[in-house]
Amino acid sequence: MAWYTVRLGDDLPSIYQRFYPSGSNPTWNEFRYTTFPADNPHINPDKIFPDLQINLRGLQSDPSRGLAATKVLTLQEMLDTLGGLESQSNYQAVSRLGFLGKYQLGEAILFDLGYYTNDPSYYGASFTPDYNDWIGTWTGKDGVSSRQEFLANENNTQETAIRGAFGKNIGYLVNFLAARGRTIESYIGTTKPSLNGATITLSGILAGAHLRGAGNMANFLLDGTPSPDEDGTPIEFYIQVFGGFQIKYTRDQNGNYIVSDSGGTTPPPTDPNGTFTTAQDLGTIPIFVSNADINSNPTTPDRVTGDIGSTYNYGVDKDDFYKITLSSANYLAASISELSGNAGIAIYNSDRTLLSYDNKPGSEADTVRQYLNTGTYYVHVYQNTPVATNYKLSVIAHKSSESGFANNTDLGTFNGDQITRGGAIGVVNENDFFRFKVNSSFTGSSLSVKLLNLTSDADILVYDSAFGLLGKSLNDGTVSENVTLNRSSGLKAGDTYYVQVNPFGSGTPTYNVQVSV
Repeated sequence: MAWYTVRLGDDLPSIYQRFYPSGSNPTWNEFRYTTFPADNPHINPDKIFPDLQINLRGLQSDPSRGLAATKVLTLQEMLDTLGGLESQSNYQAVSRLGFLGKYQLGEAILFDLGYYTNDPSYYGASFTPDYNDWIGTWTGKDGVSSRQEFLANENNTQETAIRGAFGKNIGYLVNFLAARGRTIESYIGTTKPSLNGATITLSGILAGAHLRGAGNMANFLLDGTPSPDEDGTPIEFYIQVFGGFQIKYTRDQNGNYIVSDSGGTTPPPTDPNGTFTTAQDLGTIPIFVSNADINSNPTTPDRVTGDIGSTYNYGVDKDDFYKITLSSANYLAASISELSGNAGIAIYNSDRTLLSYDNKPGSEADTVRQYLNTGTYYVHVYQNTPVATNYKLSVIAHKSSESGFANNTDLGTFNGDQITRGGAIGVVNENDFFRFKVNSSFTGSSLSVKLLNLTSDADILVYDSAFGLLGKSLNDGTVSENVTLNRSSGLKAGDTYYVQVNPFGSGTPTYNVQVSV
């Protein structure tokens, strides 16, 4: 995986289009929710902010493209991310509720920090229409004597204030929890049901306290009490987004709490999907529907682009594992294509027992085909030679007893000599599938796939090694069909191609499939 830091002006569509070619994995929703969990309806995932670090699945680090191998976990990065979320990192921002600046600080915390005082509407700690009306007095601390000077970030006051606010909230949390016989440390590394498995960390606790106040954060730790803010943002969201930053707190000689970088040992880097345990989850595999409307686009397989054999900070990337789920018993087809070198592909069941593999020589596409029951399986892309290679992994299933890309008639290898095979649709709504390989030494610029001698109307569709549609022919009646492939439309020596014969209506024609130059 790789980490990308959002820049001013970025949005999710532009990032998606920049880093993921059309039709590649992850799907749009999967991509969006690598940043925002899907169960947080109060956050619009189309709204992102500068300095947020997002995980781009299936990509590798590339500094020239702004892709880092690891997430930056310093206190400053946490603050930059917080400022981006709160205000788009705008020091002059004022919210509809009167919160100020990059970090959206209110009267209460600035009162506690000594920047602001003598506002009668604040006393009594009640939320009133006058809350954050800023009719009190600015004390002049750090050279800030007015709201305008604070918003101008005079003397970098907002950055000083947020660090002070973190320290104040630590002190409040320590006291609130101590009253119940608890400490902050007793909750670090634990979780709550509403966190959906996310671990509580010190940085997550501080972010939650910033959103809802130390008292509400303490109540969440003590008994899981939910506490969304005025806009409906749940405290859990901040705990999750800001989890894991490497920070610590200490106490100075005056008793003030100070938050700083932890300076702890960074765990050694590991291959993010190099084992069964850390396999990247592709979710439920899409099911190909062969008798769908011929004029619409066919089912798109799950696709992931990656590489194998490259050297990263954890060593040589020798193995990539992907976890997949089948919602029903189906034929499954999985391939690696667009190889620049040699690699292999294998499929395992949930017990990690090898079921099937393919490892053709050179850069030819590899495909595994298997009938599988409902359940969880693993696809393994592995290194065969010391030379690194890129790959595109494509995975698709078929409904009911259809076999499609997984179990079809092999037309053999096309060397330039004509191949012809007869066929017949024996059952209404049945589709026939064929495959052929183009010889790796083929030098022709094009070839034709034809459907001839039809006894009733049928169409053909031609797909590449990644199960992507390259072309289709939809003539009426018994007129022959023809799809031409050339170097610019997907023809590549050494690759495998699939031909789908799709009868019109309830027809059951006989026919000939022909591959020729």
